Amino acid sequence: MITQIYEVQTYDEAKKLIEIGVDYVGVLVGIKNEYPGELSPEQAVEVLRGVTGQAKKVVLSLSKNLEDIAIIAQSPPIHNELTLYPHAE
Repeated sequence: MITQIYEVQTYDEAKKLIEIGVDYVGVLVGIKNEYPGELSPEQAVEVLRGVTGQAKKVVLSLSKNLEDIAIIAQSPPIHNELTLYPHAE
């Protein structure tokens, strides 16, 4: 079984999830604060620094604007380090 927890808000929360064996740790990222719990790309990277070992880092976007999703995906270091799963309808 794979365990996934998304909308993680802090570095400490991410570390605790890793300690209890969560497989995928994700953050909700946006650039326009459209949804509660959205983090900026910079905030997301700080939170996901708490994800270590075999656990996977995941960035989620609920934006319907593909240009915004592209901006998020290309934001360093998200572009090089994280997986982006845009919301699909």
